[in-house]
Amino acid sequence: STQSTWADKCLAMMLRWKMLQPACRNQGYVLDGYPKTVAQAKLLLEEGEIEVPPEGEEEEEEAEQEAAADEGDEQRRADDRFLPDKVIVLEAQNEFLTKRAMEAAGSADKKPHDNPTDFQRRLDHFKLNTPATTGVTAYLESVLGTAPLEREVTVRAIHVDRAVATKQPFDLPQSLKVSLLAPSEGADILDPPQPDRILLEAAHFLGEPHNYGPTPMELEAAYRLEVEREAERKARAAEADRNRAARELADRQELERLRQEEAERLEAIKQEERQMLEIRKTPLKRYLMDNVIPVLTQGLVEICETRPEDPIDSLAEWLFRHNPQSQ
Repeated sequence: STQSTWADKCLAMMLRWKMLQPACRNQGYVLDGYPKTVAQAKLLLEEGEIEVPPEGEEEEEEAEQEAAADEGDEQRRADDRFLPDKVIVLEAQNEFLTKRAMEAAGSADKKPHDNPTDFQRRLDHFKLNTPATTGVTAYLESVLGTAPLEREVTVRAIHVDRAVATKQPFDLPQSLKVSLLAPSEGADILDPPQPDRILLEAAHFLGEPHNYGPTPMELEAAYRLEVEREAERKARAAEADRNRAARELADRQELERLRQEEAERLEAIKQEERQMLEIRKTPLKRYLMDNVIPVLTQGLVEICETRPEDPIDSLAEWLFRHNPQSQ
């Protein structure tokens, strides 16, 4: 099991490296018979680097991964650079597959595993890893990419036994007809061999060859998305400026209000002091008007008429002589 995990990680790392090369990035790629399990699909497609544990920690890491899977760990998004556009699943009845296996076992160029025992083992392994709801096909149909524009993986099941049996022609695009129906070198031009029916159905599903650069629609969508993001950014900046200006205006108004309140308070204190001073000085003023001012006024008039050399002493003597209380 540990060796299998290491093999899956190494293969996923090599495939990732190859799929990031310019040829695959521009013209696409085809994976034949891989991934076979959901674990292999997640290693290959899900975002993030593939971590290779230090020596001696492989079993512990594998146990942690199995525990996380049993707990229903949340599925991560697939790296859009590796996510396929279309997936073809070849299906057939057991009787058809058994017949094909027997024919391969009896052929001259048979392979070592072309025998009933190995065939049944591989078939059981395939069924175990491809259940309808939790297999590789279901995972590929449900996984989401990391690109801003979401795209779905289109899955097509081709029934091999039906494709071989049917004779109905396909309405292929002209470019596919030229590449698939053209006779090979040395073949009879008047009676060329018919191409494989499964190949025709797969070509019909995949469509015309194309590069994987962005299409005009994708460029327009990306431009619109960028324009919307820029508009949102400007709107947020304008809203922040308005909020900041409103806060500054509110602060200035609050400061002005506090200054006005302080000025009114000081004016009220001054007014109160003036009133208290007026209240306090009223008796003194009456006293001076009754007892001092009349006599002092007469003395000043007398000094002005006589104009003595020492007016201060003369006024003092005059006040002393005319003091009403001493008379």
